[in-house]
Amino acid sequence: MKYFKIAAAVISAFLMLLFAGFVYIGGFLKTEVTPATLEPTHVVYIIHRGGYQDLGKSWQQFQKDWQQHGLADCEGLAIYLDKPETPDIEKRTILACDMTQVSPETVSSLENKFKSLTIPEMKTMMSSFPYKNFLSFMFGAMKTYPKLQAAVEGAHSNPTVAIEKYGMIDNMQKIDFHMPMNWEKSFFEQIVAEQIN
Repeated sequence: MKYFKIAAAVISAFLMLLFAGFVYIGGFLKTEVTPATLEPTHVVYIIHRGGYQDLGKSWQQFQKDWQQHGLADCEGLAIYLDKPETPDIEKRTILACDMTQVSPETVSSLENKFKSLTIPEMKTMMSSFPYKNFLSFMFGAMKTYPKLQAAVEGAHSNPTVAIEKYGMIDNMQKIDFHMPMNWEKSFFEQIVAEQIN
C-alpha cells in the first residue's frame, strides 16, 4: 500500500507538471484569426531542404553566418513552400532575415553571403501565438494552422504557402502565422528555381 501511495503521488505530480506546462505554453488560449496585410519585405535567406525536425540546425548555422557578417539580431521569418504531408525529402523552407530596418552597409555585406529577394505585399489570414520556448513553434502551429486553413478555404482560397514571422530572434515575444489569400505559389517556386538550382 505504501508503494502504491508513493507511485500515485509521483504520477499526480507529473500530471500536474504537464498541465502547468501546457497552460504556460498557451495550450488553452483561444485561437483568433484575422485578415492582415504583409507589407513588401526585402530579405536575405537560405533554403532548408528536408523535414521540419531539422529546421533548428539549419537556423543555427544561418544565425552563426549572419552574425559573422555584421547582423547583431535578425527579424526572422520562415516561408513553408510545401504542404505538411509532402515527403520530408521534398520539403523546402525559406529561412530569412528581414532587412527593412538594417543599415545599407550591413545589407550589402549580407547580400554578398546570402541570396536575397523582395516579397511583395500580400493579403493574408493571420493568427498569433505567444513565444515561451522552443515548444511554442510546435504548439503554435498545431493550434493555429487548422483555423487558418478553415478561414482561407471559407474565403474560397487554397494557398499552399505558409509564412511565420518571429520578430527579433533574441527577444521573441510571439509568432505570427500567415496564410496568403489568393496568392500563387508560382512566385516562390520561381525564386527557388532561379536562385538555388
